[in-house]
Amino acid sequence: MDKRILLIYDNKYELLKAKLQEKLINLQLCYFDEPQNYNPIHDFIIEKVSEKNCDVILIQCSISNIHTNYLGIDIGLHIRLTSKLQDKMYLPLVFLTADSYKYISHKRLEADLLISKGCYTIIPNIETILDTIGKVTPINKEVYYKEVLPKITINKPQEYGNHSLANEWGVYRLAEAANLNSIKKDIIDLLPNINDIYVKFILRKSENIISKNETSNIIIQSSHEAIKNPIGKPQKCLLIDDQAELGWVIVLKGILKELNSQNSIEYISNFHENDYETEVIEKIRCNDFDLIFLDLRLLSYEDTMKFELVSEISKFSGAKLLKCIKEYNPAIQIIMFTASNKAWNIERLFDLGADGFYIKESPNIALSNKFSKENYLNLHNSIVELTKRGEYLKWYWSHINIIEKEIRKKYTNTIICDRICEKLKMSFGLLRIKQKTFDKNFIYTDFELTFLTLWSCLNEFVSVRITEDYDYNKRQQKSMFVINNGEQKHIIKFLGTNEKGEEIYKTCIESYSDYVPSDKYKARFRYEFKTNPDKTINSYRLTDNFDKTPLHSNDLSFQLSAYLLINNLKNLLDDFHILNHIRNKLDYTHPNKNYISKYTINKGRDTELAKKDCIEMFKFLFILFTDCKIEDPQV
Repeated sequence: MDKRILLIYDNKYELLKAKLQEKLINLQLCYFDEPQNYNPIHDFIIEKVSEKNCDVILIQCSISNIHTNYLGIDIGLHIRLTSKLQDKMYLPLVFLTADSYKYISHKRLEADLLISKGCYTIIPNIETILDTIGKVTPINKEVYYKEVLPKITINKPQEYGNHSLANEWGVYRLAEAANLNSIKKDIIDLLPNINDIYVKFILRKSENIISKNETSNIIIQSSHEAIKNPIGKPQKCLLIDDQAELGWVIVLKGILKELNSQNSIEYISNFHENDYETEVIEKIRCNDFDLIFLDLRLLSYEDTMKFELVSEISKFSGAKLLKCIKEYNPAIQIIMFTASNKAWNIERLFDLGADGFYIKESPNIALSNKFSKENYLNLHNSIVELTKRGEYLKWYWSHINIIEKEIRKKYTNTIICDRICEKLKMSFGLLRIKQKTFDKNFIYTDFELTFLTLWSCLNEFVSVRITEDYDYNKRQQKSMFVINNGEQKHIIKFLGTNEKGEEIYKTCIESYSDYVPSDKYKARFRYEFKTNPDKTINSYRLTDNFDKTPLHSNDLSFQLSAYLLINNLKNLLDDFHILNHIRNKLDYTHPNKNYISKYTINKGRDTELAKKDCIEMFKFLFILFTDCKIEDPQV
């Protein structure tokens, strides 16, 4: 007989082995001595069976010290389910036993393998074995998925939870989708259950589902094609996951290194139920992380937790930690990891403060290679987008806190301080919102709305820096401004109007008389210095270069320009004039009457330009409130 035969046996089949050696010149032997290590059958298959070149495999069915354990069935299952064996998975399996299938099936649930396509159960005598060997043929891949896998039944072990299975399957699928072939072996070596029979069974069934869902006309974009806008500045990231050491930190490190070789990632994987929140916040406080990956379930007992209502997702440790981190610093960008693919659960995570999400793929929800690739691309794009977004959000938040400390030291009016802080935090909240492209057809961009909110802070600034003297008896126009610059008070007195109807003011400050608008920008205001014939009274006016009409003393632009002049902040006038011009073009809250018939509302401008304007507005406010300059955020 030309067929190459492999016999898997133990010491109870020594006599049969000797007889077969006399009859079969191509007989190969694999002696199974059940060791005490964690996964003996998988190791046996990889170390012994995989190296044999054979056409038929004979398996002693009761190959253990306890006859009714029928360990040979487990060996057969491993052969059928171990992808590393490649074509050997499809070889005919001949089980040798004197027991009937009916009897064995009462002892072993997995006995259905014995009656599946490509498997044969015969009594262990030479004639029957030789006759069967001559007739059997291997199965093919199509038969394997259509007729063999559906016959196999393997129950999930009690110690296996859906969360742990999703972690092992998910990290492997992510490595595949990201084309991280160089580290896939390292990942497999780290997964404790990847070689267990149940996990192999789930993997093969999931592959079948994925294969059915694939269509021939789908072109899967490679991860390298997806990297259109890699991260420039090195990022420091943190993974918070009880399964971090089981491949996830390796995969994320590989993805981050492709974006920038200097990116780094740390992780936290051990959590104490009573104080994990304190531990994580302390880690974040001591490190300036740019991005956090946070798993929804961090505690072991949560593996079996289920929730009926969407609101109950907040009970998970990851959701609680998300809330703590955002309360500590809302600028930190967080991508949530969850095994749920339900849209309402993902929406709930965004409600709780998440900035992005990644679905840890589970064999229970295996969809397609297309889904895995799109899932990865979503993660990749979130990393790129959120790290850049996080840079300016951290910049905003840190400087908002500085402003709050400064104004609470300088200003005695707590209501004004509260209003300024509320507006600044409101502007930050607008920046946090990821505006949908569709929404921009109807409203301003997030940067434009932020600009307008920041601009409104000037009203509070003027209210604490400028006081008004008003004659209520005569119901007369404001007659005096008192501008407070530290301990020094500057007075501007309303003298009346000239023959042109322009307001004329007297001031005790002369040092601003040499102000000339910059040639680089067309200043919105023109300053003119006047001296009375007796040389004792100095006066000035601010006029509008566009329509040549003087500004009213009630006008915010007049008051703030006067403040800048009198406090020798002439270098800020050009900045203010430009910002005021932008503000007037974003005029839906308080339009200039002259603009109503001349200009449309400037809605939906270029995002980068609006972002730059927003940053300049914040920098201007920062100087006013703190008397200090700041650099642009490093984006």
